[in-house]
Amino acid sequence: MLIGIDWRIRQFLNSYRYIYRLPFHEISRVLSNTFKQNDFAYIYAEPLNAGDYASYKGIRFLSGLPGAEYYGSKFFLNATINKLHRSYDNHSRYKALFIGGGGLFHDAFDSLWERLIDVNIPLVVFGVGINSYQSLRKSTSKELMRRIYERSIYFRVRDNVTAEFVEKATGFRPSVGICPSVNYIYNLNSVFQRGPSRKATHLLHVYHEADMLNSSVSFTELREKIMHVSRMMNLRYDETNHINGLSRNLINRYNKAALVVSSRLHGCIFALAMSIPFVALSIDEKISYFVETHVPDAFLLKEEDIMDNVSKDLFSMAMKYQPKQSTINEMINENIHAMQGVVKLLQ
Repeated sequence: MLIGIDWRIRQFLNSYRYIYRLPFHEISRVLSNTFKQNDFAYIYAEPLNAGDYASYKGIRFLSGLPGAEYYGSKFFLNATINKLHRSYDNHSRYKALFIGGGGLFHDAFDSLWERLIDVNIPLVVFGVGINSYQSLRKSTSKELMRRIYERSIYFRVRDNVTAEFVEKATGFRPSVGICPSVNYIYNLNSVFQRGPSRKATHLLHVYHEADMLNSSVSFTELREKIMHVSRMMNLRYDETNHINGLSRNLINRYNKAALVVSSRLHGCIFALAMSIPFVALSIDEKISYFVETHVPDAFLLKEEDIMDNVSKDLFSMAMKYQPKQSTINEMINENIHAMQGVVKLLQ
């Protein structure tokens, strides 16, 4: 528990440092939000998390609608809500707020949902999922979920388990689609995809530090085991925690990977979008929800099976599995068609 709290504190400090790490981006975002007349706004957790940022970019890419960009994590929440209230008071109220994707249906974001409901602007919920893990995270309550649904003009979630949860809370079963980050990463990767002479030479380990440290799996031992297997397979080991933003460097690191091994949901999602074989390590159940909903044939290890099954044989088999491009295209097109319906509704 203390490890989880320590990790959250460091994440809070990282959010503060982000403003100074990319000052021109922040200045541009603040000026645009302040002086541009926007009919819509996009809200997501924060830009340091590559998965959260790619999900936001995916929604924006799908809608094609210009809009303000706001963060929903605790560090930025007061500023975001104050800005939304000012837009309402100045009679320049947004027509809708796009929320997502990411695992925003958990108690750390209860304040965000509560305050967005109070702002009284219609919500478009797109690609969000429930996100619970032991005592660190609890899912949004059914009562709050019902209120979110009542404020929303569109509701689309990222997996079947979330859809069932929403249905039990509201009596309504929302549509289900792949995380919108797939649309953005797939498009972004078209600029950086592997050339014919470029070989995949790496094993990329994408890890979720807090979840791993609070699980029954030793993070240190798992890392050493994965590194050992990568050497046995003549692959260079690389790792990332996805908490340094979404950059060309990160996409290039994926492009070098012959295999992705991930305890982060968006490590699996990025790999899928880029047609890279992956092994999903389900420390957090949302990874199981993703695999079972969208790629049931992918290699998935539950927490209790991880240490006994990480091996050269398993990784070699996983490298031979690759989702059909037609399947990925179908997922992408379903998101496109869903967002077209949203845009039509808003216009």
